[in-house]
Amino acid sequence: WANQKQSFWAPDVSLHGGLYYMYFAAEPNNSTAAAPQMCVGIATSKLPAGPFADIGAPLMCSAGFVDIDPKSFDDPLSNKTYLYWGSGGAPLRVQQLSSNRVSFAPGSSPVEIVFPSSHDYQQLVEGSWVEYN
Repeated sequence: WANQKQSFWAPDVSLHGGLYYMYFAAEPNNSTAAAPQMCVGIATSKLPAGPFADIGAPLMCSAGFVDIDPKSFDDPLSNKTYLYWGSGGAPLRVQQLSSNRVSFAPGSSPVEIVFPSSHDYQQLVEGSWVEYN
């Protein structure tokens, strides 16, 4: 789905159950200059240095540069896993992942959490990072 463009960035890698999960932003093969798209993809590996194997399809795609900069977070209090992502001029979003970590939890939906400003250099909010403290 993204092997022809080879445009990938912002990987986030985490270890769970003996498997490394890499969430990344990628330009899909069907993206064009007239109708650009970005997707969040997932690849897994048994080793932190790879090789990583793509799961075969993007987790999500959208027009423009909204689906970028994914970051997974395991909430130690609720034992739920969340994916944060965004911007491209849109709000940052969060949504619960299913226990398999490669799809969204049934019944979950994206929640907008950080909104861009109209001020210069604040129109883009990107690179979500979440830590438990």
